[in-house]
Amino acid sequence: PNTPAARMPMVDPLVVKERARRLRDAGQSAMRRHLDAHVGRIDDVLMEKPDYGRLGDFTGVHISDAQAEPGALLRARLSGHDGRSLEGELNA
Repeated sequence: PNTPAARMPMVDPLVVKERARRLRDAGQSAMRRHLDAHVGRIDDVLMEKPDYGRLGDFTGVHISDAQAEPGALLRARLSGHDGRSLEGELNA
């Protein structure tokens, strides 16, 4: 209650909503750039589920043709993304 922030004026709720929208848009754009940078590469994927794992930088990868045990390390060709995680195929 007696902090400097408590003495600051409140921000208009419309301004708060606009700032939040801009922040979400920037986050989505950064995620697309990050995922786009991986597409076309072949990389190791540490499997968490039979068809889902993570790259070394923790980016999620869905591998539809995999049926791996959790903890398996697979090579996958990263072929695309859905805006949230990568899509890949096993690279034999």
